Amino acid sequence: MKDQKIYGLFGGYVGMALSGEYSYMSKMTQTLNGETSNYSYKSDPEKLEFSFSDGDLQSLNYGINPGLGVEFKKFQLEFTYNMGLNFTSGDENLKKPVV
Repeated sequence: MKDQKIYGLFGGYVGMALSGEYSYMSKMTQTLNGETSNYSYKSDPEKLEFSFSDGDLQSLNYGINPGLGVEFKKFQLEFTYNMGLNFTSGDENLKKPVV
């Protein structure tokens, strides 16, 4: 037990989006006259637009990352959590809680 040390971590982070794209997949099941058909559709990739001011997506992200670790001889095991402090989507409807 002398070789073990438990320690805490706390720090911050800053991230910046440089580029990105998204696509989506939808699936549908249709039953007609007792026969079932499955359909799927995947969209073409679309480029995401980032900005530093008001826009669809904010380019800058920042937050804190607390954590806990255990050191045993020369090995370390850490558990950390990244917690964003800013809202990166420009969509005001996403800021409202869903009830």
